[in-house]
Amino acid sequence: MKTWLKWIGSILLGLIVLVFIAMMELQDLAKPEQVAAEAAVKVEQDAQRKRENEEREKARLEREKEREAERVAAEERRVTMAEYNAIKTGMTWDEVVEIVGQPTEELSRNAIAGVETAMYHWVNEGFFAGNMNVMFQNGRVVQKAQFGLK
Repeated sequence: MKTWLKWIGSILLGLIVLVFIAMMELQDLAKPEQVAAEAAVKVEQDAQRKRENEEREKARLEREKEREAERVAAEERRVTMAEYNAIKTGMTWDEVVEIVGQPTEELSRNAIAGVETAMYHWVNEGFFAGNMNVMFQNGRVVQKAQFGLK
């Protein structure tokens, strides 16, 4: 009888192991679908990030190209003494740019107690070709200076 019980116990143990293995395989069968779905989501997220990065890079290159065109235009342009004299205290940025074009560079900018101050520099190319600075506060000319303009 004891042998018979051992034999039945062995069979039951074997069945339990088989059921356990079958359950594990069923769980593994469900995982590939989940893994595939997660992979598809990741691929789409990666593609979206790539598109966003490409758009940002394209916009950055366009801005850089515009800045370079403005810089070249400013370098090619010569500021004259007549244009300098046409700039008056109280003029707006747009009025000044209409007279002398875009500046070669912005020298400084700050905002203190609600007053925004910016100084711009126009440089003529060449040795002693002349230059000028214009200072704006809250978008209006408050001061100007020049050296060597003709």
